Amino acid sequence: MRQMHKQKGMSSLSLLSLALIVGFIAMCVIKLAPIYIDYMSVKGIVDGLSEEPGIKTLSKRKVLSILYKRIDVNGIRDFDFDSFIITRSKDTLDVELDYEVRQELISNIDVVVKFYHINEIDL
Repeated sequence: MRQMHKQKGMSSLSLLSLALIVGFIAMCVIKLAPIYIDYMSVKGIVDGLSEEPGIKTLSKRKVLSILYKRIDVNGIRDFDFDSFIITRSKDTLDVELDYEVRQELISNIDVVVKFYHINEIDL
């Protein structure tokens, strides 16, 4: 009678499958990480407006100018400046950031990432 030996380790097919899964996850991280890093930078810029001297008295155009300059200095890539919506009421200045980024993942498969953030500055 022959004894069956227990298999130890992974087969070459399971090792190849694991390598493909890890490679796909790494590719997703490499393509999506810059998008999230840019968003965190822009969010920090919007949140930093609260500490800008005289922000409460500036016009919408001046606030947008400050935002444009800060985004340019931080080297944010491919940012659509129409994503900012600035509204002023009698007691708050609201700076909304609402945009989406489309990134090609594989061939004709794209990933769309949507971002929304609002900073309410008390006047």
